[in-house]
Amino acid sequence: MRSCTYFPYINTVREFTEFLQQMLEGLVFLHYNNIAHRAISKNHMVLDASRDQSVPHWKSRTVAGPMKYYFIDFGLSVQFPSRDARKLVTGVSDLIPEVSDTVPYDPFKVDVWFIAGFIVDYLEILYAGLDYLVPLARKLRHHDPTRRPDARDALKLFQSLVSKMSEEELKEPLDYKLHDSNTRRAILSMMGLEV
Repeated sequence: MRSCTYFPYINTVREFTEFLQQMLEGLVFLHYNNIAHRAISKNHMVLDASRDQSVPHWKSRTVAGPMKYYFIDFGLSVQFPSRDARKLVTGVSDLIPEVSDTVPYDPFKVDVWFIAGFIVDYLEILYAGLDYLVPLARKLRHHDPTRRPDARDALKLFQSLVSKMSEEELKEPLDYKLHDSNTRRAILSMMGLEV
């Protein structure tokens, strides 16, 4: 296991869809068990790269098989004894529109907002070729939390998008938006990515 602070490059559309699929499945699992993480980020994930064949004889994950991603660091999470016992909470992050120290909010909808952050704020900065996810990201990051899908519906929306893609589209390499190597190296380094 290694920290996701240093994400390996995602080379193809399929590799990205596998990553996002696992994140959404993990979120569905947590929410099914009445756990809201409340701090999902690359710093609160690890990956099992035991199938990563980086050196020697490097193979892409498309060839070697997918990596497994896991949520960690549940220090800010909340767990409720049952679905009926779920309640609104306060505090944690000022990055999310509805979060407040005084006005209660739905922590499960905050988790959905964080997942959208991977698409909107993080990976779309680096990669061209993920335009198919823009409608999903908009829904998951809706300013009004009552209009955001829950984790299960977010997974269904994602799977619906992916099911419409051809095998050729999934095999497409992702283009790095940062083409100048020095600029790319500096930005990736600042973001905690391997260069």
